Amino acid sequence: FAILLGGIDISVGSVLAFSGALAALIISGQPQNAWTAPLAVLAALLVGLLAGLFNGFFIARFNLQPMIVTLATLSIFRGATLVLLGGAAVSIAGTRYAGAPLFTALGQKTLLYGSLPVPIIIMAVVYFLVWFLLNRTAFGRHMYAIGGNEEASLLSGINVVKTKMLAYMASGLMAGMAGIIITARVASATPTAGQSYEMDAIAAVVIGGTSLRGGEGKVLYTIPINAAGTYNLAENHYNGYGTVIVAAPNVRFSVTKPDGTVLPD
Repeated sequence: FAILLGGIDISVGSVLAFSGALAALIISGQPQNAWTAPLAVLAALLVGLLAGLFNGFFIARFNLQPMIVTLATLSIFRGATLVLLGGAAVSIAGTRYAGAPLFTALGQKTLLYGSLPVPIIIMAVVYFLVWFLLNRTAFGRHMYAIGGNEEASLLSGINVVKTKMLAYMASGLMAGMAGIIITARVASATPTAGQSYEMDAIAAVVIGGTSLRGGEGKVLYTIPINAAGTYNLAENHYNGYGTVIVAAPNVRFSVTKPDGTVLPD
């Protein structure tokens, strides 16, 4: 969302860590209460939403540089995660926590005789919703317009401030959701969770064809790259850089001469 606007959000890794840490603490704080699972999910999503609102408010309302604002929130949420966890990991593994089985199912459960991990299903649903939002709603068209030419969009009557704030809120919400899935997968929260994930996210979006200048890009082209990373997560391979390495050889370049002749790559 942020890159499509011509902005950027490098706080997603820290927001992911804080959301996951809060979810784990809620479940471990009341071990006899099974209702801690949905409460933890809602709390993590709310944290992501508020983080995005914070970013969007300062970027859109005060016209600050997205890199500076999200760099600040990156440090804020990383430090808050360290304080919240006391610098140590919090585990929700085992049967002593009533809410843990339902929560960890979001990251560990598989369907179709173990061949379809739940994170893949969640990813597919999210991708469909994002595709619909970008291609079938006025909000999506406004995002493309603002990314292409913000001044022209403002003059044409588009509420630029509102659209930017909603876009960064969506980015934060996705980070919160990622925090839930990762925490559920490993059944624990650590202060270092999500480190460098913002670089993986940016690389996946750019390799998928979205322009860093904004106004150009399709969620469909990003699916194969992020799907590989999600499947790696579901199969306990946590090195996200492998996603970029796998995707990079499939990017083709060509050079067009002044006479129109296309040279092979």
